[in-house]
Amino acid sequence: MDGALVVEAASLIITCQYGSPSMLQRKLRVGFALAERLMDVLEERGIVGPSDRSKARTVLVTPEAHEDVVRELRVALALAADD
Repeated sequence: MDGALVVEAASLIITCQYGSPSMLQRKLRVGFALAERLMDVLEERGIVGPSDRSKARTVLVTPEAHEDVVRELRVALALAADD
């Protein structure tokens, strides 16, 4: 999985405070399977809650923590800050 895409998805979800695969599909222009996989990765990282069928997932990170979480994700995924 592309680490930069994971970081972009996390940033988008934290900023919007809305976590759904359909939103990721529209904003990131990715397919359904990839959007679902991104949501699963973000769940594993503690950014969104578990899937509840067709409802949007609960965002577990506040907008105030956005920069810290994105920075930690970049480190965990070994991405440079200017990607």
